[in-house]
Amino acid sequence: MHPPEDSTKDDYDSLARIAPTVAINYNSELQTVSGRVAEATGTQTKADELFKSFDSKISELKAGMTDVPTDQVQAIVYTPSKGLSFAKQRSRRDLLGAGLQLAEAPASSG
Repeated sequence: MHPPEDSTKDDYDSLARIAPTVAINYNSELQTVSGRVAEATGTQTKADELFKSFDSKISELKAGMTDVPTDQVQAIVYTPSKGLSFAKQRSRRDLLGAGLQLAEAPASSG
């Protein structure tokens, strides 16, 4: 497995010589990251159950929504380390599942 583009990528080979090492690109979609962690820890069955539950909740949400915008929308995400930032399209499966179309973040948003 190749290390992701990350601040620790230079340490991957050293760590892999010491112990089993898994590099996961946490900038991927949540279910992709979770799936990789589940694979590495042997908890795929539990992860599959959680994914099904998540998908079910999104379906329930979508069924109860009225007046869903047909135009693209922006989603703002808050993290303590970065503050506010625009959600990225590739990482917002939950919005797409609810029937919302996420617009590209403005170029000036970094």
